[in-house]
Amino acid sequence: MSNGSGTAGQSGSGEGQQGAQGTTQGATQGANWREMIPAELAQDPSLASIKDFPSLVKGYISAQSMIGAEKIALPAGKNDTPEYWSQVFDKLGRPKDPDGYQVKLPGEDKIPKGIQVNEERLKGFKKLAHEVGLLPGQVQKLIDWHMGEVLRDYQAFSANSEKAYEAGVAAMRERFGAKADEMVDVANRVLKTFGGSPEEISLIAEKYGNDPLITGLLAQIGVSMRESSLVRGERPSFDLNANDAKLRKQDILSNKQNPLNEAYFNKRHPRHDEAVKEVMRLNEVLSSGG
Repeated sequence: MSNGSGTAGQSGSGEGQQGAQGTTQGATQGANWREMIPAELAQDPSLASIKDFPSLVKGYISAQSMIGAEKIALPAGKNDTPEYWSQVFDKLGRPKDPDGYQVKLPGEDKIPKGIQVNEERLKGFKKLAHEVGLLPGQVQKLIDWHMGEVLRDYQAFSANSEKAYEAGVAAMRERFGAKADEMVDVANRVLKTFGGSPEEISLIAEKYGNDPLITGLLAQIGVSMRESSLVRGERPSFDLNANDAKLRKQDILSNKQNPLNEAYFNKRHPRHDEAVKEVMRLNEVLSSGG
């Protein structure tokens, strides 16, 4: 019995020693690991973020892996200058010059016809990117973001323009009924005749083309001019066909009784510009077939 008791007691004592060792190891791995090193080292600020012993080991391994790797010192103090920062950007991978940014733009199939890439603006962006030290990947990310915003804005604009056009057509049909298409055609002729240069006409059409009030106003002006001209036995200038334009042009160029005849051939005549513009307008009617 005594041998059995002795064996049991020794076994229990061994288990107790193992438990004590485990507790000691746990304490070592816990917050008390700093007690195992000299106080001046334990209080070093670089160890403040280390929570336990495994973290200390991981940090050491990571530091060892960096030995021999190229290091880039960040400019500070008297070295905090554009020249030093330029060296840092170069080491990080900045291209030698702005042309080194090989950006990828969306394919032509993904860019609507109304959008064109401004090469000069892209060139200016690359120059600025190089000055501030952007890396190729960063530049590409910014290009991708910008093009995405441009495409979204264009799609939203197109959708709104389509809605405005449909609303304008509906308003014209409500106002003029079956004559809506004819009134739109009259409004377009009036605008083309009296709107100014092609650029000015384009701007007016872009801004007010879907406005039923403006379109209706131009149409009413055209109708009034047509009625007034018919009373005099004439055709209004905006309502000419190709044959009318041909006859009127010939009259200006050959009929000396026509007030625009002398004005057209005399550059000093006060109505010279008016006569030239009228002949040019008549040529446009002829080229378009009236």
